[in-house]
Amino acid sequence: MKSAASSPPRKSITNREKSVNLDKFSSANMIKAFEVGIENLGIGLILKPDGLSPAFSGRILPNIEANTDYMEKCQIMLFSKLRNPDGSNDHIETPNKNGNKYPTDLVVFATNGETTLGHACFALAKTMNQVAKNECADEWKYGKPLFISKGVVSQQNTLPLSHYLLNEECITVIKRIYENCDTKDEFMSNEYKDGILETIFGNVNAGNEVVTGMIDELFDEL
Repeated sequence: MKSAASSPPRKSITNREKSVNLDKFSSANMIKAFEVGIENLGIGLILKPDGLSPAFSGRILPNIEANTDYMEKCQIMLFSKLRNPDGSNDHIETPNKNGNKYPTDLVVFATNGETTLGHACFALAKTMNQVAKNECADEWKYGKPLFISKGVVSQQNTLPLSHYLLNEECITVIKRIYENCDTKDEFMSNEYKDGILETIFGNVNAGNEVVTGMIDELFDEL
């Protein structure tokens, strides 16, 4: 029986060659996950290796969205684009070195309580690489991209869901995760309305302004 304190056997010769794989991973696109103050819910941003600029993912995400097994495996509620942090109800577009502007792909994770946000983010990265290799194999002219999970990014202050999603998308999330919110009339009569609005929008008044300013038919159809 081996002693728990014994050292594991070492190779007699240490490999000092440059690791090509390490270079490959250091230049990979990344998925960063963020908590939004809602149990079993979080968002992920798909970014370039700099961790700031939007990554190009081609038709990978539409292929995942069209596959129920992929969506379930990665615990995905929906895909969208990152909201502009200036407070406007628009997606932000980031210019590249040529001046062309692109949105940042965003995913809303809705985990089942057994899968963590970090695990869902890892599953998405793995699935994106699989789809890039198979369903989207003919799309890449300069080599297949690589996506890695950076896990859950810790923040000093947790930002609400409305920091990342448009107002209409926030309403969609409300309707999908909370009871008695399927219509505007039903939601306005919900005893938990103020708590839901504060959680989603970070402020009850801001949330009320969004809901009351939305026509009933649009709310009901989201």
